[in-house]
Amino acid sequence: MFCGSLVNIFKFNFSVLRNIKENIPENSIILAYQGIFNQDSIMGLGEVLAKEMTLLVNKQFAGLVFSIFIEMAQNVMHYSFMRSLSGSGIGSICIYYEQKGYNLETINPIVPSAQSALLQRINEINKLSPDDLKRKCLQIRRFDKGLSGGGAGLGLIEIARRSANPLQAVFQNKNENSLDFILKVTLKH
Repeated sequence: MFCGSLVNIFKFNFSVLRNIKENIPENSIILAYQGIFNQDSIMGLGEVLAKEMTLLVNKQFAGLVFSIFIEMAQNVMHYSFMRSLSGSGIGSICIYYEQKGYNLETINPIVPSAQSALLQRINEINKLSPDDLKRKCLQIRRFDKGLSGGGAGLGLIEIARRSANPLQAVFQNKNENSLDFILKVTLKH
C-alpha cells in the first residue's frame, strides 16, 4: 500500500521532467527538483543552489536568487494541493539560465477554485510600482501578522519586489480536482 501511494503521489513528475529537458537549453539548468517540499528539503536544495550560484555570479546576485528560491519553495510547501504522507507539499522547482537572465520556475498543484483569486492577486501585484511593492511588504509585516493562512500573502509580493520583474503565471488543468499553477520569475544579470 505504501509503495502504491508513493507512486500515485509522484505520478506527475515524469512528464514534468521531460518538459524541463525539452524546453530548457542544454547545460543551462542550475537546479531542478520535484518531490516533497519541507524545511529539510528546502534547506538542502538551498545549500546546493547557493554553492552553484556563487560559482556563476557575484555574491550579491547569488543571494538574490537564493532568497527568491526560498520564497517560491515555501509557496509549494505551504499551498500545494498534493501532500506527502507526512503532510508536506509536493511540487517542482527549476532554476536555469537563458540569454534573458536567470529563471526560477515552480509547479504547484492547486485546487481549481483557487485559480481566480490567485490570478487576480498576481495581476494586482504586477501593477504595483517598486515603491508600492516595498510599502505593501512593510504594511503586511506591521499589521497583518498572525492572520490565518500563514504568510498573509507576503511571499508573492516579496518575489515580485526582489526580482524587479513581473510574476508570470500559467495554469494547466490536470483533472477536475487539481491544476498546476506554474509561477515563473526572471532575474536579469
